[in-house]
Amino acid sequence: MESREKRSKQEIDISNFLPEAVFSNIISWLPVKEAVRTSVLVKSWKYAWKYVMRLDLDPASISEQNVELAKRESQNGKELTPIRRSREYLMRCTELYTSVIQSIKDEVTHSQIVHFSTNINSGELEKWVEELLMRKKVRALSLKCFENAIIGIDYNVEHLGLCAGIFSSLECLELTSYRLLDTSPFQSCERLRTLKLSGLVLGTKLITEIFSFCESLEKLSMLQCQGFSKLEISSGNLNSHILILYKVYCRWSSVVIDAPGVAELQAYCSAEGASQELRESYLTQEKLLERCTGFLSCYERSHPLYSCRMGYVSAFHNLQVLSTSLDLNDIRQAILLSYIFRVCFQLKRLDITVEVRDLCKVGKLCHPEHLFWEKKGISDCIACCLRAVTVQNFRGQVLEIEFVKYLTTRAPRMRRVTVKCADNCTNKEITAIRNLLSFPRSPMNVSVVIEPPSPTAARFSIFLPNLIIFVVYV
Repeated sequence: MESREKRSKQEIDISNFLPEAVFSNIISWLPVKEAVRTSVLVKSWKYAWKYVMRLDLDPASISEQNVELAKRESQNGKELTPIRRSREYLMRCTELYTSVIQSIKDEVTHSQIVHFSTNINSGELEKWVEELLMRKKVRALSLKCFENAIIGIDYNVEHLGLCAGIFSSLECLELTSYRLLDTSPFQSCERLRTLKLSGLVLGTKLITEIFSFCESLEKLSMLQCQGFSKLEISSGNLNSHILILYKVYCRWSSVVIDAPGVAELQAYCSAEGASQELRESYLTQEKLLERCTGFLSCYERSHPLYSCRMGYVSAFHNLQVLSTSLDLNDIRQAILLSYIFRVCFQLKRLDITVEVRDLCKVGKLCHPEHLFWEKKGISDCIACCLRAVTVQNFRGQVLEIEFVKYLTTRAPRMRRVTVKCADNCTNKEITAIRNLLSFPRSPMNVSVVIEPPSPTAARFSIFLPNLIIFVVYV
C-alpha cells in the first residue's frame, strides 16, 4: 500500500518537471471545460489553462447531451420543454465566452467560436472577435453559427455583421453557415493565406470582392456555397495554389477558372441540391474539368481562355495534384481523363473516387470500348511526371481494370498505385481485381496496394520480378 502511494507521488513529481510551455501546448488541444479541469489535478497547474495557445469555444464541448436535444428541437420544430431548456442552457454557455477570453494571459495562435444568432444581434460576437484579434493576436480564426449549421440557411437568418477590416490581421480564416450581405470585414486582408467558406450564401458581387481583397491566398476552399450566379477565379483576382471545390451550386456555363498558379485541385461537385429541370445545367466535377481543360470545343471566342493563336488553353497546365470523382466505366469520362493527362503534363499525383452513373453515349469508337486504354498513347504526363495514383470505390469493371493496367505498364516513373475496393464488391469482382497481380509491368519497384472490403482477412505481401506488390486487407 505504501509503495503504491509512493509510486503515485513520484508520478506527480515527474509531471511537475514538464515545462510550462509544453504543458500549455498540450492542454490547448482540450475543450475549454477539460482544460480548466486540469487546474484541480496538480497545484502547479492551477493557472496553466490561462496560457493555452489554442482556444476553442464550443457549447458542444460542455454538454453533448444538450447538443443532441437542441438538434432534435431544430429538426422537429416542436417546443418541447426539456429540449427547449437544453437549447437555453447551450445559449447560456456562450455567456461564459467573454470571461474565458479575458482570462487568457498570453497570445493565442488559433481560435474557434461556435455561437448562436442572438450573439450576432447583441454584438457579442464582434466583441469576442475584436478581443481575440486585437489583444490576443489570433492568426487563425474559425467562426460557426450553431443554428444555421443544423437547420440550414435561408434568407431569413441573421447575416454575419462585423466591422470593416476586422479580418485584416488573419492568416487563416474559416466561416461556416452564414449569409453574407457585405464584404467589409475582408478589407485589407493581404496577410490571409488560407480561406475556407463552408455553407455560405453570398451573391456574385460579394464573392468577387472577397477574392479581390485576399490577394495573397495560397489555399481556397468553397464547400456547399450558393447564392451566386457566376463564379470567376482567375489570376487577376486570385492566385491560390490549392483550390478545393465541394458541392458548389452554380450553373456550369457561368464558371470561369483561369488560375495557372493552382498546383492542387480537389473537385467534388454535384447537382444534388438542384431541381430536376436544372440538374443538367449545374456544376459537376466532370463539367468543371471539361470546361477548364479545353476538353469541349464549343466555346465562344470571347472566353478568357481562348487564344486566337493557340485556341483554347488549359487553366490547369501547372497542376500537380488532382483529387476528384469520375466514373471510369463511362467512356466519355475515360476520354476526359486521358485528355487531362495530355494537357496537365506536370501532374504527379491523382486521386479518383469511382462514381457509378448512367453511361454516356459519345458515338461509336474506332475500336471496342474495352480497348480504349490499351490503344491510348503515352502523354508527357504519363511518361515523365505521374508518380502516385489512388482509385477508391473500385469494383473491378473492365474499364477500371484496363485503367490500372495502363498505369502499371505505360508509366515508367510510377511508384505507387493504390486500389481501394468498394464495400459491396462481389466475390467475382474481387477475383477480377486480384488479376491485377498477373499483369506485365514496366516501371521498376512500383508498389500496387489493393485494399479489399473484407475487414477480417489477414495481411500478406507478394514479391514478383520487377514489381513489389503489397496486397493489404483492412
